[in-house]
Amino acid sequence: MILILLSWCYIFFTAVTFGIAFSKVMRIQLLDSTTTIFGLFSITVLGTLWAFFGPIGIIFHSILLTLSVLFWHKNKDAFTAIWQHTVSKIKSYPLPFKILLAVSSFLILAQSAALPFIIDNESYYIQTIKWLNEYGLVKGLANLHLFFGQTSGWHITQSVYSFSFLYDRFNDLNGFCMLLLNFFAFESLHAYLTKGNRLDLVFGLLPLAYAFLFQFISSPSPDFPVYVFGFLVFSVYLQKDVNRDSFIFISILALFAFFIKVTAVILLLFPFILLIRNFKVLKSTVLPLLTISFGVVLLFVLKNSMLTGYPLFPLLCFRLSELDYTVPNIIMDFFFSKSMLNSFYIDNSLFASASLTDLMKHYFLHNGMAGYIGILSVMMLLITPIVIIRNRFSKHLWIIYFAFIALGGCFASVLHSTAFMFISRFSLYCCCSRFSFQANVGFGLFGYMA
Repeated sequence: MILILLSWCYIFFTAVTFGIAFSKVMRIQLLDSTTTIFGLFSITVLGTLWAFFGPIGIIFHSILLTLSVLFWHKNKDAFTAIWQHTVSKIKSYPLPFKILLAVSSFLILAQSAALPFIIDNESYYIQTIKWLNEYGLVKGLANLHLFFGQTSGWHITQSVYSFSFLYDRFNDLNGFCMLLLNFFAFESLHAYLTKGNRLDLVFGLLPLAYAFLFQFISSPSPDFPVYVFGFLVFSVYLQKDVNRDSFIFISILALFAFFIKVTAVILLLFPFILLIRNFKVLKSTVLPLLTISFGVVLLFVLKNSMLTGYPLFPLLCFRLSELDYTVPNIIMDFFFSKSMLNSFYIDNSLFASASLTDLMKHYFLHNGMAGYIGILSVMMLLITPIVIIRNRFSKHLWIIYFAFIALGGCFASVLHSTAFMFISRFSLYCCCSRFSFQANVGFGLFGYMA
């Protein structure tokens, strides 16, 4: 645990120093804890560029540390201001909040030190990171196993902070990310108690979902940062006053989430909507953000092309047949066949003759925990519109609601779960706002389960 804590201190130092440099380039005025996200984004882009030419090992770390020290030396005042701002925030909390923050942070550290129990961790997470540490991005690696074609931007970030040249068990970036989320939750809860904004309570009750989120933090799962960034995007999107800094923040979050997991592409809709609504205020950010977006998309295409020969993998269009390492069609057809995609809940031999009713029965009634989550998701899907209409909430909630329905259903990806977690918790909070705080907590937890 002590080693993990020390690694987090290093992550904080490098992420904040790079974040300050990024903020200076983008002329962001407000420097606070969100600067860490900018730093992680910058380091991920730098790590991706490096991985095209070599392994993310000790040479990369030497350059990363050197740049971090240079950025810190040039921006000492900004770094000190961020640290003092964070400490002053914590000092302003009531004593019970301080105790809960300390206890929850310790539990996050303890869980990070525990063995991961996500199946994907042993099937390709660790292996993907190891390949990046030893060789970087390898041409046609997906031919070894198609899962390697799913090399996520978050796995590149994790490979930066795996310290493979020192120790072989540092895979705790999600724990650090959880620590940031924990601070954000307590900050939101404190803001609710001082200002009374119900939206702050929605995010402030985030610790009630830790029983669910804790399963992600001891492994380098790319699903977890998408959860985190999704919540942060929603929180900024629903603010009444959106300025230049907050718009850049939500845009980078959405872009970062897309680079981590392609199903997060729907998050890009929200900064686009904000831009249309506030174009006169935000027009100065269009060119720099478009430049960054083009660079990230280009990296995404090049990464996929090198690993699989499919620029938009997992989409099978634009196949680069002229490359001698492109994954053969027969393999792609097998993995992306309907029977293969659905075999996790119905036998292959029955799939071809199964009706839609049979498929739904198998999913909801004979699919274990996934089926129960599906039932709860459908319940939230039906309850949320009723609550929004009865309480006459902002139309912005409708945009979140319908955006994820349009993408393909409430249990198609981790991002759908994030959206419905948020809107159901918001709706259920408003349903029970006339009851006691305990009742509110109970309904909030139920909403999170969706």
